Amino acid sequence: MKYTPSHYAYKVSADETESVAGKILGLVGIGKRVLELGCASGSMSKALAEFNHCNVTGVELDPEAAKIAEAYCERIEVADLDHASLTTLFPDEQFDVIIAADVIEHLANPQQVMSDFVKLLSEEGYAIFSTPNIAYAGIIGSLSVGHFSYSDSGLLDQTHRHFFTRHELEADLLAAGLVPAQVESVRLAPSDSEFIEQWSRLTHSQQQTILEGNPDANVYQWIFKATPTGRVAISHFLKQQEASQHQLRLALSAKQVSWNQLQHEVTLLHDQKKQLSLQKKQLSLQNEQLFLQNEQLSREFENHHFQLGEILQSNSWRITSPLRKISSTARHFHSIYQRLGGIRGARDKGIRAWNSDGIRGVVEGIKRAHSSQNLHCGDYILWRQSYHCRPVYHSLSGSPLISILLPTYNSNLEWLEGTINSVINQSYSHWELCIADDASTNPKVLEQLRAFVKQDSRIHLHIREENGHISAASNSALSMARGDFVALLDHDDLLDEDALFWVAYTLEQSPDSGLIYSDEDKVSVSGIFSEPHFKPDWNPELFLCYNYLCHFTIIRTSLIQQIGGFREGFEGAQDYDLFLRCSEQLSANQITHIPRVLYHWRSHQESTAQAITSKPYAAVAAERALEEHFTRTHLAAAAEYNSNGFFRIHYTLPERLPKVSIIIPTRDGLELLRQCIDSILERTTYPNYEIIVVDNGSEQTATLDYFSTLGELSNIQILRDERPFNYAALNNQAVEHTQGEVICLLNNDIEVITPEWLEEMVGMALQPEIGAVGARLWYPDHTLQHGGVILGLGGVAGHSHKFLPHNQPGYFNRARIQQSFSAITAACLVIRKETYQAVNGLDEALQVAFNDVDFCIRIREEGYRNVWTPYAELFHHESASRGHEDTPEKQARFEQEIKFMKQRWGTLLDSDPAYNPNLTVASEDFVLACPPRVNCPK
Repeated sequence: MKYTPSHYAYKVSADETESVAGKILGLVGIGKRVLELGCASGSMSKALAEFNHCNVTGVELDPEAAKIAEAYCERIEVADLDHASLTTLFPDEQFDVIIAADVIEHLANPQQVMSDFVKLLSEEGYAIFSTPNIAYAGIIGSLSVGHFSYSDSGLLDQTHRHFFTRHELEADLLAAGLVPAQVESVRLAPSDSEFIEQWSRLTHSQQQTILEGNPDANVYQWIFKATPTGRVAISHFLKQQEASQHQLRLALSAKQVSWNQLQHEVTLLHDQKKQLSLQKKQLSLQNEQLFLQNEQLSREFENHHFQLGEILQSNSWRITSPLRKISSTARHFHSIYQRLGGIRGARDKGIRAWNSDGIRGVVEGIKRAHSSQNLHCGDYILWRQSYHCRPVYHSLSGSPLISILLPTYNSNLEWLEGTINSVINQSYSHWELCIADDASTNPKVLEQLRAFVKQDSRIHLHIREENGHISAASNSALSMARGDFVALLDHDDLLDEDALFWVAYTLEQSPDSGLIYSDEDKVSVSGIFSEPHFKPDWNPELFLCYNYLCHFTIIRTSLIQQIGGFREGFEGAQDYDLFLRCSEQLSANQITHIPRVLYHWRSHQESTAQAITSKPYAAVAAERALEEHFTRTHLAAAAEYNSNGFFRIHYTLPERLPKVSIIIPTRDGLELLRQCIDSILERTTYPNYEIIVVDNGSEQTATLDYFSTLGELSNIQILRDERPFNYAALNNQAVEHTQGEVICLLNNDIEVITPEWLEEMVGMALQPEIGAVGARLWYPDHTLQHGGVILGLGGVAGHSHKFLPHNQPGYFNRARIQQSFSAITAACLVIRKETYQAVNGLDEALQVAFNDVDFCIRIREEGYRNVWTPYAELFHHESASRGHEDTPEKQARFEQEIKFMKQRWGTLLDSDPAYNPNLTVASEDFVLACPPRVNCPK
C-alpha cells in the first residue's frame, strides 16, 4: 500500500500506558538494542529513543516513510519482508528486542519471518508482537447479522492477509521456535468500536451470549512477548496453560455451585415472603402504638423544655460553665486527632505540611481537619439527602416555554418510561416534549410513545420513515419545537424533578443566556445516585479538551436554528459539534452554568455513562468538529486525541519565535540556583530565550563566583537589587530590563522536566485572549505541587489537587487536562510583556504571598483568561530557598497580606468561577462541600 502520512503518522505518548503503543513501550524496557519491523515514519522509533533511550534499527517497505524514520533510527533498511530474509539483512547482528507491531497480519508467510527472530535475538532477547483479535465480539456480532466487509483501517483493514485468535497466534509462535512469555491486551466494548452499527442490531441477550461465550470477546488487539524456545521457557508456558485450564474448571464448578445456590435461595425467598406477610400485620399494629407513644412524648418534651429554661437561669449552671468548656475542648481535639489518622497519620501529615509551608502549613492542616465536621461528606448518597435543594414556592416573572428534544430508537421500554415520566413530573409545568422516533423496529416502542401522547397533550411525536441516526432524529425533534429554548435529553436518562424550574429561574436571573448547562450524576439500575460531576463555569480551554457540558444543556431556539441544528456525519460527537458552533456565536457571559445536579445519567451496560473514555468513532467525529471549529475561529491549533478520553490542544507557534525573558530572583542558595539554570540550559528546546538572574543581595563567595561565570554567557545577565526582599518589586524591576516579547517568572527552586515546556506555554500565551499561563509543578517526591490555583481554598487561595500522586488523574481528569483557572502560581508563569505591563505588573504591597493570585485576578478583570497546562512539567523544591513563614515578623506580614486580599477581592474569593460551589474550600482534593455554597431561593 502506498505511504500516506494520515495512515502511518501517529503520536506515541509514554503517558498512555493502556494503548497498544504504551503497552509495547512498557514491555521493551530501558536502553535496549531494538529492531523494529514495519517502522513506517518512525512514530514508535521516536518514542523508543526518547522515552526508553533505546538504539533503534528499522525495516520499512515504503521508501518515503523510511526516509522520515531515518531521523529516529540508527540504521534503516528498505525491504519487503515477503521477499527479503532478516538473516540476510542482518547477518552478523543481534538485538535485545524485535518488535513486530501490527506487521504479521500483513505478511504472506508470517511464520517464516518469525522463525528468523530466533537467530537475531541476543541471549536474553525477546520479541514483541501486536495483532488484531479476529475473535473480537464486534466481528462476531457483525457476522451474526450477515455483515463482513473490509475497510481502510481498523480490525478489518483491507491490507490484512492473515487473522489470528489467541490460540492460533500461540501455535504459530511455537512453530517458529518462540514461546509466549507474557500476554497483554487492549480491550474495547463493541459499542465503542467501528462495529457499533452492526452490534446495535443485536438484541441484548444476543450480545450477552457473544460476550459470555468467550473470555476474550472484548479483546481488540493482542500484544505478545515471546522468547526463543528452551526447556525453562516451555515449562513456564505449559504451567501457564495448566493454570488457565484449572481456572476454567474452577469457574465451571463455581457456576454449578451458583446455580444450586440460586435454586436454594428461590425456596428461601418463598418462605421469607410468607414471613414478611405476617411481619407486615405486626408492624401495622406497632405503628398504631408508636403513634400513641409519639403524642405522649410530645407532651413530655414540652414539660422538659420548660424545666430546662429554669435550669439554665440557675446559679449552679453558671458556676459550672468552665468545667463544661474544658470537657468540650478535649472531645474536640480527640475528634481532630481521629480525622488525621491517629498517631502515624497525624505525624506523616504534619511532617509533609512542615516541609512544604512550615508552622503555617501545620496549622492550616489542623484547621482543615477541624472543618471536616460532617463525616458523611465523602458519601454522595448521604450528602445528597442532606443538601439536595428543593425550592419552596417561588414565583417567576416569566414562564418561558422549554421544548425538550428526545430522539428514540428501539429504546429499552422500562428506561424510556422512566425518562418520559421524569419530564411529566417536573415541578415547572411550561414545557413540551418533542419526541422523534428514528424508525424503531420494535413495535412496542411506538406503542408506548403513542400512549404517552394520549396521556399528556404537551407530548408530541414524530415517527421517521427511515433510520437516519442521532443527528437526523434530533433535527426531526427540533422541527417540532415551539419554545424559546430547547433542552437535550437522552432516551434512557432522567431529569431531576426541579430541573426545568432551575432553568426558568436562571433565565430570570440571566435573561441574555444563549446556552445553559448543569451539573450531573449517574444513577444505577437500582436507583442509587453516584459520581456527581460538579463542573466549573464556562471554561473554554477545558471544553476544547472534552465535552464537559454534556448534560443537561439548554439552547436558545433561535440560536440553534441560526447555526443549522445538528450536523449529520458527526454522530457520536453531534452534541459537541453543536456546542462548539453555539459558543462561536456567544460571549462568555451568555454561557451560563447552573451549579446543581439536574440530570441523572442512567449507568448500565449499554450506556456511555459506563465507559465514556474509549470511543474511537466518537473521537474521530469530535476531532473533526474541533478542526472545523479552529478553521472557523482562525485559531492556529491542532487537536490530539488521548486514549484516556480527552484531547490535547497544540497551539501553533509563529515562524519567528518571540524571545522569552526568564526572570529568576535569588539570594545565595547556590545549589538550587545552579540546578535551576542547568536544567534550563541542558533541557530546554525552545531556542530564543534569555535568562535574567535578579541577585537580591547574595553574600556567599561561591554564589558570586557563579554569577561571574554566568555573566560570560551571551543569553544570561545578572541584575543586582539589594532592596529588602519583595518578590513583586524584584520582578517588576527586572521586567524593565528584558528584551523579550514574552516574560517567564521562575523561582530559583524550579527544575525543568519537560524539554518542550516553553513551546507549550508560549504557544498558549501568544493567543490574544490568554493572559497568564501556568505549568504543572511536582514536588521532588512526585506528588503534585501546582495544578492551578483555586480562589477561596483555605481562606484566600490554594493549589488544586495538591499532593496528588503522580499517576492519578484528579477530579474528572482535571489534574491532567488543559484548562482555565482564575489564577496560577508565579513559581512558573509565562505571559506576554504587553499584558504584564498593561496591568502594572505585580502589586508591590504584597511582598511575598498572594501577589501572583492578585496579579492573575487583575489580568482576568481586563478580559483575559489565565490557563494551566499539564504538558509543561517542572519540579518545585518549594520553600527551599526562603524557608518557612515561622517567625513573628513573617507571620504578621502574612496575616496582613491575607487581610489585603480579602478586602480587595472578598466576594470573588467566595465564588471562583473555575471551581464548583458544591466542592469544598477546606482542602485541595475536590471533595464535597458540607454544606455547599449554593443558595436556595425562597
